[in-house]
Amino acid sequence: MFGAEQALTGDEPVLPAIAADDMISSAATTYGTADPDEVVAELARQATLLADAAAAAGSEAWSRGITIGDERIDVRALLEHALHDSRHHLVDVTRGLALLRTPSAGASRAKAGPARG
Repeated sequence: MFGAEQALTGDEPVLPAIAADDMISSAATTYGTADPDEVVAELARQATLLADAAAAAGSEAWSRGITIGDERIDVRALLEHALHDSRHHLVDVTRGLALLRTPSAGASRAKAGPARG
């Protein structure tokens, strides 16, 4: 919800630039050891908080601006980007969980022993 809540409830907030490389490095080190179910739950929780904040502010607030670093965007663009990223990451994590929970065909065959014919 970085900046979204401030943009929805304030007038033209100005926030510092996002250090994307630092965020990626931090996520890479923490997500590797995170419980996948907790990651999915947190992504869903954050998406719900953002949706609720956007709904409570009303669509009139979506035309407000927000400046992050040197870039000014309107709240609608910020919400669209957040929606896209939230859905994208939830799908990725869900697929990853499905793969982790499904034994591979090769592993299943190895446990069953050699094929008889």
